[in-house]
Amino acid sequence: MIDSAGKIKQITQKITLAKKVKMLNKLAITNSDGDKVDYDYTDLNNEYTIKSLGTPTTLTIDASAVKTEQSIYILKDVNWDTN
Repeated sequence: MIDSAGKIKQITQKITLAKKVKMLNKLAITNSDGDKVDYDYTDLNNEYTIKSLGTPTTLTIDASAVKTEQSIYILKDVNWDTN
């Protein structure tokens, strides 16, 4: 993962969302060639599972279009906890 400062971090743990909300628009995940990465998304726990991924590669995770079904939730910030 490359943050907005261009710093590269390796994700070694599961990424989870804090609230149990239904997502209308999900993350856009692309590989180092710019191709869309195929994934399964589970509504029950808001979990993304990448189906197949060649290595080595760099993933780009774009949350700019993420939207929930519940209009009371608004995405203000996206933070990745890589610890």
